[in-house]
Amino acid sequence: MTIRLLSLFICLFTTASLAGQLTWLPELEVTAGMTTYTPYDDFSREILTINGRPFTQGRGNVAEPTAMPFLRIGLANKVGDRWEVSPYLEYHAGTGTLFEQDFYQFIVSDFPPDERRYTFPAANSMRMFAAGIDARYVLLHRSDNKITVGTGLAFIARSHTYREALFVDFGTTRELLSVGEEFITLNRTAAAIPLSAELEHQLTARFSVGLHSRLQFQVNNEDLFWSAGLRCGMRL
Repeated sequence: MTIRLLSLFICLFTTASLAGQLTWLPELEVTAGMTTYTPYDDFSREILTINGRPFTQGRGNVAEPTAMPFLRIGLANKVGDRWEVSPYLEYHAGTGTLFEQDFYQFIVSDFPPDERRYTFPAANSMRMFAAGIDARYVLLHRSDNKITVGTGLAFIARSHTYREALFVDFGTTRELLSVGEEFITLNRTAAAIPLSAELEHQLTARFSVGLHSRLQFQVNNEDLFWSAGLRCGMRL
């Protein structure tokens, strides 16, 4: 699969090169903003007991997003009139809270009404490093403003620390007796296909700013994330 993606990217790059004479005009790009990362391929367990005896248990994937800031550094090179090629490095890191929407509810008695509800949120942290290359096409260029869209290939390495297991023991009348937790750190790598769009404004002959958004599909797992931020560029 990775080889086929690489072949596709080579074709995109070749097409861009044929669009016009190859002219390298490097521009240093620095982008900062926020990322939302959803780790569908991480799983957690919940085991409930009553006075130490099995009551119920479940297992499911952690499909809750973590918001975190990111920083990207790239070097944009112009290829003809409409195409740009940009290798880049980026780093994302942040913390959040999982399982805030999960709860257990018991109706202990109707008369008098006695309803008990318990939630067990847990902290998690995510770190991610990505290296890739984008091929970007200029859709519209008017005066000092332009709109570009792009795709490419990226390699992603991420580390996720979260609660992998929850153990809860209730009493006979569903009062909470004890809570136990186990945390885990999972390290995963993946190839990804980024899809990007940007609105850019040229401030001077050397400096530009832009609003950048990106959605990344990972090839060998189901994780998904998107990011948006402000990009500053400087011609070298």
